[in-house]
Amino acid sequence: MIAQVRSLPAQVRPFRLTRWFAVLSLASIVIFGVATATLLSRLMGERMLHRTGEVNMEFVHSLVRIHDGVRFFPQPGAVADAAPKTGQPAPHAHGVADQGRPVGLNPDEQARLPEIERVFGQVARMQGVLHANLYDRTRRVLWSTNREAIGRQFDFNPELAEALGGELVVESDLLNTIHYIKPEHVFFKREGKHAVENYIPVFDAAKQVVGVVELYMSPQSLVDDVVDLTRFIWIAAGLAAAFLFLVLMGIVLRADALILSQQHQLVAAESMSAVGEMASAVAHGIRNPLASIRSSAELIVEDGGPSNEQANDIVQQVDRLEGWVRRLLSYAYQGGRALEPVDLNALVQSSLSGFGRDLERHRIELALDLVAPAPLVNAERDSLEHALMNLVANAIDAMPDGGRLSLATAYERGGRRVSLQVADTGIGMSAERLARIFMPFHTTKRTGLGVGTPLVKRTVERLGGTIDVSSRPGAGTRFVLKFPLVDRSGRPRTTRGF
Repeated sequence: MIAQVRSLPAQVRPFRLTRWFAVLSLASIVIFGVATATLLSRLMGERMLHRTGEVNMEFVHSLVRIHDGVRFFPQPGAVADAAPKTGQPAPHAHGVADQGRPVGLNPDEQARLPEIERVFGQVARMQGVLHANLYDRTRRVLWSTNREAIGRQFDFNPELAEALGGELVVESDLLNTIHYIKPEHVFFKREGKHAVENYIPVFDAAKQVVGVVELYMSPQSLVDDVVDLTRFIWIAAGLAAAFLFLVLMGIVLRADALILSQQHQLVAAESMSAVGEMASAVAHGIRNPLASIRSSAELIVEDGGPSNEQANDIVQQVDRLEGWVRRLLSYAYQGGRALEPVDLNALVQSSLSGFGRDLERHRIELALDLVAPAPLVNAERDSLEHALMNLVANAIDAMPDGGRLSLATAYERGGRRVSLQVADTGIGMSAERLARIFMPFHTTKRTGLGVGTPLVKRTVERLGGTIDVSSRPGAGTRFVLKFPLVDRSGRPRTTRGF
């Protein structure tokens, strides 16, 4: 026979929502923030630099109109227009810087140099201007602040070609870190940080471009403003990204905690369903035999035979088993009856009525501090009384050598809730035991079932209240139950009711 081996499925790793959301959301927010800050910084820099270029262009155009500067440029048709159109491949490759072709000036142009110097020298003396060039339509330098560049023709300059097409061109490493090495840069030192080049077209009366004025500038105040605003945009983007991430993480952590709580509630509900089925089976299968056993033991006691003591033990053990079954059923099946206003002070007093002999036998001092007027809470009287009796019984068990049992009611600040405190001076509990006090079927008592304190918690929470417990070994235990107040009709009570 050939043995068949079935492979076991690999263990599925749990999906960690918080971890995945933190990683993916952080990556998405960082990418979005960097992209947004980059676009905003570039847009802001472009707008500021272009606006400055427009102001310079207005000044140059005003200067040309006042001094009839168009006459300094060769008119269309007077010289061969050798300027390639915008977008046409340049004769030189990127990154190559020649010194231009020495074309030279004719005698008339040479004679006009002093007048050109007088007019366009005003442009060169503008604040922040380092160098200035005056080009005609053939890309020839008619005048420059650097004498060596005059009369040379520069074929490779895409920005100059675009300006000859009638557009204002602004170039700076603030906008583009990749630069062309232009031929005209050979004739002057690149001074200043973040230099800006303005290519300003000059128009004649027919709105045709007759030349270009190039301004090589270092507007330090403008550059500082651009740098400061860029820094501000990046800081704002970083803070906004951090705030968004923290808000989203807070929401997800809250949702994760809520999901975890609901999972615990589902597990508890499934456990309660199993407990209910088990309690039904126990009640059906044990109670009837227990009743028969108790009846038989009672008959033996009535006969007064030699087994009288053993029969009494049987009756006590049967009663103990019956008590376990009753508590188990109480824990499994709660609710089902309508709530009604219950006097909490009266409930405390009635709950203590059956513990008089126990308090006396254990030498326990009872202290009551009940607030007036008596507070009313919506509850099932029997279930709430049973829960309170559980707390009192536990407090008595915690003080086998005597002590003090305190019960107090008090109105909470705001007058919409009431607190009920049950405190003892008994043996107390360790932190480990305190953490598991509300777990079903967890008990340290030899004869306990482990449903008393969980039953109290379920009862209090079902009534819309809360329960807190504090304890230290040797310092006693204190339970604080808080309930919403109601009036005689069962409606929530407000501060106007006091």
